[in-house]
Amino acid sequence: MLTRNHCVLFLLATALCCHGMDTASCKYLIDSGDASYAAFDNMKALDCYKRAYMKRPDIYETLMKMTRAIIDVGEDRNDKGSESLYRQAMRLTDTLQLLYPDSMQSHFLKAVVAANLFDFEGGRQKIELAAVIRKNAVESIELAPSFAPSYVVLGAYYRGVATAGALQKLLARIIYGKALSGTLQDSKRTLQKALLVSPENIYGCLELAMTLLALDEKKEAVDLLKKIKGMPDAWHLDKKLKLKAAYLLIKTER
Repeated sequence: MLTRNHCVLFLLATALCCHGMDTASCKYLIDSGDASYAAFDNMKALDCYKRAYMKRPDIYETLMKMTRAIIDVGEDRNDKGSESLYRQAMRLTDTLQLLYPDSMQSHFLKAVVAANLFDFEGGRQKIELAAVIRKNAVESIELAPSFAPSYVVLGAYYRGVATAGALQKLLARIIYGKALSGTLQDSKRTLQKALLVSPENIYGCLELAMTLLALDEKKEAVDLLKKIKGMPDAWHLDKKLKLKAAYLLIKTER
């Protein structure tokens, strides 16, 4: 006959076994998601990461990669339906920052999703999102100075602030008591840092070219836009960015 102690030991052993099975299954799903992500199949990657998160929500990797994939799927769709994905991702970045405040990705992903939500908001909300972008981009750089995408997000932010309309600047002063800081020279300097870290970063090259055009440094901008065409695709948006660069090049050389 099984005693009470025997039953307790059996239940503990069963729980540990199931936990181990979940861990192994979770790793398989993450690996499968990573393979799909590397192939730019973000929907399939998201499905794998979601299933991994359901099995092991206590693992940083499942939460971070699921959040990242949700943002990327929203960027792939690039329509009105993307907004709900970005809002979901924003809530998940809140959880990431709460649980993993020292993770670079916790801050980088919040900056990215705030930038993506920017076009869906107006007035005060845009100003609040701008502050979120700057704060989190800066913090992600402080945590990982060699991560080029953080510099790209911050550089794009600086250009946005520098070229903002008078009404937006007035709203920022009313809301925060001061203007949001950022100049075209800040943008240029920050984007140049991104390319020092990662010279083949298509997003960084395009953003820098746009800043150079805003500074009326046409020759340098044209050189960058021409360079983009021969760069390898390393990110899910690179094909779209190349088309944008080609269009901007034609427009600039007219």
